[in-house]
Amino acid sequence: SFTPGPRLKALRDRANLTVRALADLLDMPSQSYADYESAARGNKALPVFLIQGLLNVLLRRGDPPIAEEEILELGGFRVLSDRLKRLVSAFEKLPAPLQEAHEKLIIESADKQG
Repeated sequence: SFTPGPRLKALRDRANLTVRALADLLDMPSQSYADYESAARGNKALPVFLIQGLLNVLLRRGDPPIAEEEILELGGFRVLSDRLKRLVSAFEKLPAPLQEAHEKLIIESADKQG
């Protein structure tokens, strides 16, 4: 299940930062930051402002370096696979009438699947 708090703590540990150090880098009180790491938050995605700050502070830190996808997932964002990115890119190159026809088929198919 999706629990961003423990994942956030793991990324902070990997970046070799204390709660206070990361909170300072994010320009927020230590206790406010610590609340986001708390498992008591359950499966609530982290707010966008925090994700933006984490991208600025944690990206490429640690060993192995922290990837953008790891941070985005804390906010509930799903990163497209390379294959899906290629499909979206190809779709966007289609003429508008073909895009509309394909969108309609995709939506109808998704509705039928539930």
